[in-house]
Amino acid sequence: MTMSNLKIGGYMPVHKYMENSVVVVLVFFLSGFFLLTTGSAQAMDTFFVGARGQAMAGANTASVNDYTAQYYNPAAFGFFNRSEQDQDGQKLHDDLGHRVWGGGLDAGAGARIQGDLGSYLDDLSDIDPDRLGEGINNKSDVQELVRITSNLSGLDEPGNAVTADLNGGVGFRMGSFAFGIRGMFQGTGVPNVDEQNLGIDVDMNEVNTQISDNVDGDGQVEFFTSDQEAALENSGFEKEAIQDLDYLARKEGVNQAQAEGMTELLQTVGKNSRNSTDKKIEDNKSSIFLRGFGVAEVPLSYGYAYNDNLAVGGNLKLMRGRVYINEVRVFDEDSEDFAEETRDQYKETTTLGVDLGVMARYKRFTFGIMGRDLNSPEFESPTVDGREFDDVTIHPQVRAGLSWQPFNSLTLETDVDLTQNETTLQGYDTQYFSLGAEWGLFSILYLRGGMYTNLAETDIGRVYTAGLGLDLWGANLEVAGAYSEDTEEYDGDDYPKESRVTAQFSLEF
Repeated sequence: MTMSNLKIGGYMPVHKYMENSVVVVLVFFLSGFFLLTTGSAQAMDTFFVGARGQAMAGANTASVNDYTAQYYNPAAFGFFNRSEQDQDGQKLHDDLGHRVWGGGLDAGAGARIQGDLGSYLDDLSDIDPDRLGEGINNKSDVQELVRITSNLSGLDEPGNAVTADLNGGVGFRMGSFAFGIRGMFQGTGVPNVDEQNLGIDVDMNEVNTQISDNVDGDGQVEFFTSDQEAALENSGFEKEAIQDLDYLARKEGVNQAQAEGMTELLQTVGKNSRNSTDKKIEDNKSSIFLRGFGVAEVPLSYGYAYNDNLAVGGNLKLMRGRVYINEVRVFDEDSEDFAEETRDQYKETTTLGVDLGVMARYKRFTFGIMGRDLNSPEFESPTVDGREFDDVTIHPQVRAGLSWQPFNSLTLETDVDLTQNETTLQGYDTQYFSLGAEWGLFSILYLRGGMYTNLAETDIGRVYTAGLGLDLWGANLEVAGAYSEDTEEYDGDDYPKESRVTAQFSLEF
């Protein structure tokens, strides 16, 4: 009697009972290991790799089915080129088993506007700072003074930034092995307002006269605090002028968070008036602080299927990373060269990275968990103009997903980051919760959609994704995009606060 025919009391075969017990223990151990070792650690931001992954809002940890498993979950490679039947003789719900080899290339880009940066830039784009250099001559000039100081104050608030990211790669797989090259980059620009010189050269006596003569206020001070009111008086503003400025600020809809910065900027106007030396906008030192991180990875991947229900996999990655730092003067006549200048301001580091994934499937459900950069690779930062910056450490990133195929042509998945992940904007983290779906029509046309949201921040709401895939006898053409429900107005038009686009070509046989 063979082991496969031996049964205990009419229950399942001994070898299957032992295997299922090992499956439960292994998945439990690995899941617990990931959670215990990551805790509140910070990791590199999540990227949306490949058109299928992008279209499904990044929900691919459990359902990835091509070379992008190097990023989403290399355990999937263990199920490639295997029997399509489980040990009960039932056909498995996915088609990984008949895929022997494949490969492809993809590229994607995204951008997000953080905080209220867009609205402040929109208002500032309609303001001519040089105009105030000619003095405060009418009510319109007074309104311009309120607008420029309030919007510059808002622009300088923490959390206002713009972030862009790029990723692209090529990959090739044969059976349970895969090899690839992938580049990922993210960069952030943060405004830094010079509050000491606005390029506004005016006479305070004229300013007080024009404000009082041209603004019909209500005689109240409700916007500025008593301390802010006193500070403005000390800088040369008369009480009636302060009341009128307060009235205009309320009428313009300036929020209370901008009051402190606006007070400091108005104090600068008074100080410059007493020390007038022909101030010009070109003397303003407002800048954009640029911070970027790019890494090129060369992963060697392998997936091992313990049986038709459980697989583990990993990547050993050669990583070459660059940390970019630069600060560009906004009103510097040479600032148009900032792109070339930024490309030269970096420090490069070569190191190794380790990823580990697990994939377990039962009937039409698949569970996946992926741990990236488990060895916490480190990258040195450059020294710029004598200033030293902290090195970049990529802490472990853990993501889990559960997919369900109610029938063969439909895949539904939900993913969540189990770690909060750092971005190139210091203090701004991401922790994505994703929902994705794919519907295949005649195994030729694939319709995909999804939604993700950042659980760690609230400035950008839900982001919706969609995409198409065309399978022409193993040659796949795919595109995807994403846009947020929250928008920012600029130059009279509304733009999504976050948007993305990805394209991919692959072969699967």
